[in-house]
Amino acid sequence: MFHQRRERRRRRRGGGRGRGRGGKEKEKEKEKEKKKEKEKEKEKEKEKEKGEGEGEGEGEGEGKKEKEKEKEKEKEKEKEKEKEKEKEKEKEEEEEEEEEEKEEEKEKEEEEERRRREEEEEERRRREEKRREERREEKREEKRKRERREEKEKREKEREEKREKRREEKRREERREEREKRREEREKRREEKEKGRTLVFFSLFPFPGGFGIPSFPHPFLHVPHTDPTAKLTPPTPQISQLFQPSCAPVTLGESWKTSFK
Repeated sequence: MFHQRRERRRRRRGGGRGRGRGGKEKEKEKEKEKKKEKEKEKEKEKEKEKGEGEGEGEGEGEGKKEKEKEKEKEKEKEKEKEKEKEKEKEKEEEEEEEEEEKEEEKEKEEEEERRRREEEEEERRRREEKRREERREEKREEKRKRERREEKEKREKEREEKREKRREEKRREERREEREKRREEREKRREEKEKGRTLVFFSLFPFPGGFGIPSFPHPFLHVPHTDPTAKLTPPTPQISQLFQPSCAPVTLGESWKTSFK
C-alpha cells in the first residue's frame, strides 16, 4: 500500500531516478541542453578553424600546439562539468532516495501504528463483548434466583393460606360447638325455668279443676283421681292463706291437701 503511495508521490514530484512522467520530461530537457552545448562547441571549433586558416603563415607549429592545449583544457573542463553534473545528479538521486526511505519508514511506522491501534481496538471489543456476556450471564442468574425465590414464596404463601384455612375451619367448628353448647344450656335453663314455674303455679293452685279449671294430666304433677271429668268442689281458700310463708311447693306424689297443713 505504501509502495503505491510512494510511486504516486514520485510521479507528482518528477519521477525520482527518471521513473514516471515527470522524470522522462527532465531527461528530455537534459538531452536538449546537451545538444545545445554540443552545437555551441561545434560553432566554437569552426571559429577556431577559421582563425587557424587566417594565421597559418605566422607560425603553424606553435599555433597548433597552443590550440591543441586549449582543446585539451576545454575537454578537461567539459569532463569536469560532466563529472560535476553526474555528482549533482547522484546527489539529487541520493537525496531523493533518502527522502523516499524516510517516507517509507514513516509509512511503515504509520502502518505499524495503524495495525497496533486496530489490534488494540479488536482487543477492546473482545473485552467489551466478554463484559457484556458476563453481565448477561449475571442477569440470567439473577432472574433464575428471583424466579426460585418467587416460587418459594408462592409455595410458602399457599401453605400459609392452607394453614390459615384450617385454622379458620377449626375456629368455625369451635364457634359452632360453642353455639351448640350455649343453645343446649339455654334450652336446659329454659326447661328448668318452665319446670319451676309449673311447680310454683301448682303450689299456689294445687287443686285440679278448682275455680272452674278443668283437670288435665301433667308430666310433673301426678295428682291421683279416679274421674278426670268429675268436678271437685273443695272449700274456697282465703287470699291470705295463698300467700302465707307456710305455703311450700308441692312435692311429687303428695296430695293437694297437704299444701295447707
